Amino acid sequence: MGAVTSIMYAAKDASIKCIVCDSPFSTLRLLIKDLVKRYGSKRFPARLVDGIVDRIRKRIAKRAAFNIDELDALKYASECVVPTFIFHGDTDDFVVPSHSIAVSNAFKGSCLHHLVAGGHNDERGEDVREIIVQFLTLYLIHKPQGERDRKMGPQPVFIKGIQSEAAKKKKAEESSTSSCRDEDDDNDDIDDASVANENYAPLAPISFTRPLLCAASPLPTPGDETITADEEEGKEEEKEEEATA
Repeated sequence: MGAVTSIMYAAKDASIKCIVCDSPFSTLRLLIKDLVKRYGSKRFPARLVDGIVDRIRKRIAKRAAFNIDELDALKYASECVVPTFIFHGDTDDFVVPSHSIAVSNAFKGSCLHHLVAGGHNDERGEDVREIIVQFLTLYLIHKPQGERDRKMGPQPVFIKGIQSEAAKKKKAEESSTSSCRDEDDDNDDIDDASVANENYAPLAPISFTRPLLCAASPLPTPGDETITADEEEGKEEEKEEEATA
């Protein structure tokens, strides 16, 4: 159940870095049918097995308000883009390996499947633990974004007090003929945009440098002298006095 639960959750949350699953079943209905066939009478016809599964489904739905047909790992795997490592005991007689093989083949994103020695509840060997460590190291440290296929186009992202480069460029194009605004006005515009934007997401801060001066007012370069109009007029008067002296 834990492996299937992880797949179901990861299919709905692509921000998860990776998942590791031990012996997931494909669907709960198929697992029940396998168990009935394996441990029941071999003379049970397929129609009778289906009837038994339906009775189990109705009883569970009545007592737990839960539909066993909703536990479909194949369906959720086809929607999951989170990198996944699945391993399965080669002598598992409770959930046979064909279940996890079908799940791994159904994955939308990258999925690694590995058969290991042992049954369903057997302790995994050191070699399996080493592979798990390598897998987690890869996707949690070296390659945190994985190879996921996010069907998301570029979205305008606004973070309170911080303006993205795309938004800043658009704002500059709209106000190319106007003068620089006050810093408080800029922050107010960003705050309003972050509230109005439905795709707001708390992403990592985007660093940028806010312009200190307008383009029309560059900083003086070292060595330049700044002369006011009064000083210029005083110098002209001194030159005239020297000429008449």
